[in-house]
This record gives sequence, C-alpha cells and structure tokens, in this order.
Amino acid sequence: MLGKTLHHQRCCLPIGLCAGIAPINIPAMIPLWMLPIGMACGNTYLLKPSERVPACIMLLAKMLQDAGMLYGTLNIIHGRQDAVYLM
Repeated sequence: MLGKTLHHQRCCLPIGLCAGIAPINIPAMIPLWMLPIGMACGNTYLLKPSERVPACIMLLAKMLQDAGMLYGTLNIIHGRQDAVYLM
C-alpha cells in the first residue's frame, strides 16, 4: 500500500517463449543473465549459441537437464546468421 487511498499490485505472467542470442566474445555470461529470469517467470527459452563457441551453452543445458529441468523448457538452435532469421 502506497498511501491511504492508493494501492499498487504487480502481477507477473509468463509470455510463453523468450529468445536469446549468445555473442562470440562472452558466450556464457549473456545467456546466464537472460535465461534464469525468463525461466523463473515460467517461460520456455529458445537460445542460439555462438557458432564459434557452442560448448558453453551445451554444458549449461546439460547441467540444467541434470538438475531436473523439464524437457522442452530450453531449446537450442545451432547455426550461423540464417538461424537468427528463423528465430
């Protein structure tokens, strides 16, 4: 309650699908900034790793799978610039 007559309410609803592109220069940090927020809100995530360093994202996906993440929650697209257009 902000005042005697003013009330504020916040409702966070999932939007369904979030997408992210990992850059070449910091292939692990950008997805680790984006991914937890989107998934914590109940969204599925579509992620395109860097074509030069895809192992960071694959290791992250393996760790999340081992931790019990549901199948289909994180989807990974590999490829060059043409894969970005498909997103």
